[in-house]
Amino acid sequence: MHLSIISEFRTSNSCCALQPLIATMDCNREELLANFQACTGIDDVGEALAHLEQTGWNLVEAVNRVIPQDSQVVPPVGDGVQIQELNQPPDVSVGVSVAFGDDPSDPLAEQPVTPLRIMYYGRMLEITLPSSETVSTLKIVLQAQTDMPPCQQDLRLDGQPLSDGTVQLAALPAGQVLTLQQGTIGGGTESDAAGRPGPSTSGLSGPAPPAGTVSHLLTVNDMSTGRQFSMPASATTTVGQIKTDVAALTEWPVSQQSWTGWPEYATDASTLADTGIGTTHTLSVTRLPPPGSAATASSAPPTVDVTSDTSSVEYQDAAEAFDDADDVLFVQEDRPKRVPLVPEDTEDELAGVLHFTEQFEVRYGPCHPSFYQGTLAEAAEEACTKPVNERRMLAIYLHHDGSVLSNVFCSQLLCSESIVSYLTSNFIVWGWDITFSSNQNKFLDRVTAQFGARTREALLMSMDRERLPLLLLLMRSRSSTEVLSAVHGNTSVDELMGTLIHTHDMFGQQMAIEAREEQERRARENMMQEQDRAYQESLLADRAKEEARRAEREEQEKIETAERKERERQESIKQAEEAMRQAVRESLESDLPPEPPEKCDQPITTIRIRSPDGASFCRRFLASDRLLDLLNYVVVQGFPMDQYKLISSWPRRDVSSLDNSASLEALKLCPQETLMLEER
Repeated sequence: MHLSIISEFRTSNSCCALQPLIATMDCNREELLANFQACTGIDDVGEALAHLEQTGWNLVEAVNRVIPQDSQVVPPVGDGVQIQELNQPPDVSVGVSVAFGDDPSDPLAEQPVTPLRIMYYGRMLEITLPSSETVSTLKIVLQAQTDMPPCQQDLRLDGQPLSDGTVQLAALPAGQVLTLQQGTIGGGTESDAAGRPGPSTSGLSGPAPPAGTVSHLLTVNDMSTGRQFSMPASATTTVGQIKTDVAALTEWPVSQQSWTGWPEYATDASTLADTGIGTTHTLSVTRLPPPGSAATASSAPPTVDVTSDTSSVEYQDAAEAFDDADDVLFVQEDRPKRVPLVPEDTEDELAGVLHFTEQFEVRYGPCHPSFYQGTLAEAAEEACTKPVNERRMLAIYLHHDGSVLSNVFCSQLLCSESIVSYLTSNFIVWGWDITFSSNQNKFLDRVTAQFGARTREALLMSMDRERLPLLLLLMRSRSSTEVLSAVHGNTSVDELMGTLIHTHDMFGQQMAIEAREEQERRARENMMQEQDRAYQESLLADRAKEEARRAEREEQEKIETAERKERERQESIKQAEEAMRQAVRESLESDLPPEPPEKCDQPITTIRIRSPDGASFCRRFLASDRLLDLLNYVVVQGFPMDQYKLISSWPRRDVSSLDNSASLEALKLCPQETLMLEER
């Protein structure tokens, strides 16, 4: 059988050099397969896999099997060697499928296969692969069909991502539809208005860096068209490579690109590590009008840049990439100078502050501290002169473009989301640029006028250019404003956050002390005012108290009289009830049969009765006496049956609820019984 891709491919059977590929021996299988196909020109994934499997995934041996060594051409080693990209991604139409043929010589003929269905942005891709292959192999096949590198593929089953790993395709549920979409971390992509991925930027200046080497994620804003590109890169990627990649995406020659966001000392040969930008950085690019156009007709004639660090080989390669309209690649145009955060000799402090905020956002993006839009005096008043419970710390950021630490401090520390959030919540932040001596002197004069000469001297000791920029943390303590902490540019995010938290804790403790003192002062003032009011109102208060006491006495007398009458009424009722109960007891006692002697001819029973308070009493009855006689005896003893019930212990039963006319013998209360009284 023969594994073939049923599609129309654009193939390039160029042979590549063996020597640069020796370094890829330790790469994963995806890279080995891609390199093998690039070297041999074999587009059939199944055939390529068969060769690699037969050689134990030894790339050199597999290449030698397909291409004899005497036919390989090794380019000379030296500076300026350009490795050309060997093959372009195949142009695959919708509905491409991978199927097995009927070639009996195919080494994969006896292997079981797994049919797969993948939904890719509304397209259904049908692929059939050997069941022993893994998800990594599936991603390689998908790369050939979707032009999406495996590192950017987000492959999911029932919403859960599939890890590459060693999971075989046979383990996937039969008949399930997988979904494929493009991620944004593994490679640079352009997004359209609908949010769907556009062309990948990986491979523009050679192969995309492996996932383990990507250290920077650049966001490039196309200011002319409104597009945005997300470009991953390693720390060794140069500025010139980034510009070349953008030229391939926008079709703008490098000579017509105007950039903002690069450090002013960065050149095309500078690596991203040399520039000192953060791991996530935002750049902006716009297109300059070509020389000779109406926009540049009146400008000075361009001059040849003989100081460019671009090699002649690079110029030759670049000439092949541009048309005749772009022959001005070797002409140097005046690049826009970086606009200072505060222009030199700024007289209007408020205008300088507004310009500082505007240019700071242009350089470092919208995620930055919320700078106070006012003068230093207004910022100090907003932070320090309010009541204690509304007072905040004042953070003064002093920028200096001449310091190598400024760009890193702003992009990676001051614009960090955690730092921005903490500063916004707890500080009034005011910014100023002291790059020019005139602006520095103006700032020091404002500090002297606002905080005094001692604060000015303390600032001068901290304003070492090698350690700039500087973040000053000030607070107002009682009647003076003092610098609580000074953070220089040679610090880290964790150290800066720790300093902010520690300083704010100290500020909180001082504010708690001042709040307590303020509360005590107000309490003293309130006490004095209360004493004055009490002195003026003493006579009225005494008279009112006397009236209140008299009314209280009268009311108390009325209450006591009413209570006495109520007690007398209750007592009379109680006495009447007691007299009635006594009459009932006397009547019942007269009706009781006489107590039989101990020695009696008739059967007798002895009944012992325990009261709720623990006391007991007993009496002898004839066995023929009725239960009513026993109950009347209990009533005579002071326990009326409407308030108490008579209980036998074993078996437990309410004797008082039995038939009153029944004899004690019939109720099995003979020859003796102990009963208990319980309140109803």
